[in-house]
Amino acid sequence: MNITFLGTSSGVPSLTRNVSSLALLSNTKKLIITHLSPRYTNKNAITPSDLLKEAQKVFPNTQLAKDFLTAEIK
Repeated sequence: MNITFLGTSSGVPSLTRNVSSLALLSNTKKLIITHLSPRYTNKNAITPSDLLKEAQKVFPNTQLAKDFLTAEIK
């Protein structure tokens, strides 16, 4: 899933939470987040780990994709 922003208290919907909710409602077994915006790096205020934590609050079996990650689809 392509994740572009973390939810805020400003009323902006959180794509991370929305995608996680969709995974939960669709009986998905695992959610792999990929294609993070370049604005989310370990040097910025919001990091990839922040996005992962937000997603895992809704759908615990979520992971961040890494280069060369392979996943079996059944």
